[in-house]
Amino acid sequence: MTNMHLKLAIAATATVLAAGCAAPPTYVREGTQPVSVVDLREAKQTVRIYDTIPDGATAIVDVETIRCHRTAGHPKPTEDTVRDDLLVEALGKSKNGIAEISIEEGSLSFSYNCWTSLHGKAKAFTTR
Repeated sequence: MTNMHLKLAIAATATVLAAGCAAPPTYVREGTQPVSVVDLREAKQTVRIYDTIPDGATAIVDVETIRCHRTAGHPKPTEDTVRDDLLVEALGKSKNGIAEISIEEGSLSFSYNCWTSLHGKAKAFTTR
């Protein structure tokens, strides 16, 4: 291996390690605790869950959240918690409805520092 190849290999390894230690996006949370009880209460009162986007809905955007399980002593995330997070995310974007919710289980993720995770996605929108 040449000196240049060695330097490239070290740089690539350092980049991968740094990415694994970087802070996750703000929508990645651990366990089952709500982000804010006040925000969750307001979201549940303001944002309605629909199966499909209703006729007349406007300003449709994507919302997503990830709940991680990182520690043996902490509870695993639940689908209810992920659904609540989607409501809070929609409220944060000034939307009053979400639909087309999908929640999928993820596996080990070095980028989010999760042993396992639940990934939630939905369409958020405004209705009259």
